[in-house]
Amino acid sequence: MKSRLLTILLALLPLVTWGQGTVSGDVVAAPTFRFDGDNLVIETETANASIFYQMADLPNMDEATIQKISESLTVTADAQQSIYYEQPIELKKSVVLKALAAGEALSEVSVLVYDYESWQDLLKAIEYGTDVYGRAQGNTAVDATLLSNLAYALDESKMMYSERATTNSFEAQNFSEKIMELAYQIEEMMTPATDATFDSNGVLTVGGAVTMAEALEYTGGGAEVAKTITAIVWNSTATLTNSDLQGLDNPNMLIYVSSQEQAPANRDNVIIGNDADGYLAKNIMLKDVESGNNNFYCPKAFTAEMISYTRNFQQQTEIGVSRGWESIALPFTVQTIVHEKNGLIAPFGNDASTKHFWLRQLISGESLARATAIQANTPYLISMPNSDAYPAEFNQAGSVTFSSQNAEVPVTSENASSMMDATTNTIIVFYSTMRRVAQSEEFYALNVGSPQADYAEGSVFVAGLRDIRPFECYTWHHAHNPAPQFIPISELNGGTMGIESITSALSEGEGAWYMIDGRKLQKMPTRKGVYIHNGKKVVVNKQ
Repeated sequence: MKSRLLTILLALLPLVTWGQGTVSGDVVAAPTFRFDGDNLVIETETANASIFYQMADLPNMDEATIQKISESLTVTADAQQSIYYEQPIELKKSVVLKALAAGEALSEVSVLVYDYESWQDLLKAIEYGTDVYGRAQGNTAVDATLLSNLAYALDESKMMYSERATTNSFEAQNFSEKIMELAYQIEEMMTPATDATFDSNGVLTVGGAVTMAEALEYTGGGAEVAKTITAIVWNSTATLTNSDLQGLDNPNMLIYVSSQEQAPANRDNVIIGNDADGYLAKNIMLKDVESGNNNFYCPKAFTAEMISYTRNFQQQTEIGVSRGWESIALPFTVQTIVHEKNGLIAPFGNDASTKHFWLRQLISGESLARATAIQANTPYLISMPNSDAYPAEFNQAGSVTFSSQNAEVPVTSENASSMMDATTNTIIVFYSTMRRVAQSEEFYALNVGSPQADYAEGSVFVAGLRDIRPFECYTWHHAHNPAPQFIPISELNGGTMGIESITSALSEGEGAWYMIDGRKLQKMPTRKGVYIHNGKKVVVNKQ
């Protein structure tokens, strides 16, 4: 019935009105329709011809309703009675539209019946079918003919959607149903008869007697799984070996097995146990890498006899200047922090060492505050002293390892704290993440190692700057007005976030005096010069 609709509507309109007379519509080329995104473009091949149109909403796609609404529309070459077409028309609804072109004569009337919902359904079917098709590649359990038919349906549907201004929506409905039917059949073939699932957190759970090769095949193929895998929960009766894990190169991937006999030989990050008795790991080593999958996710809480994470810090810091900051969030509460050359170090305010670094935590509803310890799944800002202005033994640039013994590692949660930005009266949210967050204008990444505009490295969160890596943090700016491009760290700290001198940080509140090079004085200086006192530079004018 719908396939005859356009013909029926055109038959209703053999003549159009021009001024006081009637002119046959075969001299000026009738308008044609095409879409550019959601914008309808109306064109005519006749040079210098003007286009007029009338349009009405369609409450449903019943043929009688369409015909009734179409008959109620009369389009003329009169801007007082019809709409003069000047620019593309955004169409995100179902409509009937009539258009004519006027030059030395009038064209025939062109009619568009646009079923917006049917075309949106086709778009959703294309998206779902494309996803299933991608996941089914290389899966030997999928019928090759079905996969080929799905590929054909997707190609035809994409072409049809691009030409929807001249294609009946009845065809869109047919192809939507065909794509969904094929995709459902293919997905059923990919679902294993026994237990093997791969969830949105990157956790591959395997049960029954499924082998690793079968599990990977059932869940989209090894190459696809390797992109986001974070953990394997191995409940299968089959043996798990190192050769089974080839290609799964995430250095932070956790492997859960029920007994030592099931564990791959000589591997870190293996966790042994069960839900009833709990889980125990000997050694968990987490690594910071710049590329590839190094996501972390803990699906089942466990105790680690030893757990560590290592990062290399290289940014420069400067007294009184906001720079050199990084973000950090770890999945365990840190007990010990060791520099590769200088040994034990600690945040300022923590007396576990005499060698310190800066650590800040955003307190919800307030601002950045000094922190003296790193708690699990909590976002922090961190800066390692690295300046020629400090005594050499206090510079902590280089490789730093954060570790704990007999540590409880909870199920991963990505936490956040927030504050009100008084300058813009908007909310800034500070998130931790254990997995890579794709670059997006919605999320702000810290400019580690990369000056931005007038901002030094490690001093500003920038919208859409880069991916946020695992074990980092990012901000999100909740505003009714357009969000800013930059969120300086100073805005999170009430306007100040300059790195203080090492000596001032060590002696804050003590009232001690230091030379500008960090040497402590026995008393207030009597000679003219610049000194450090209570964390600030002080000019002494005495002779």
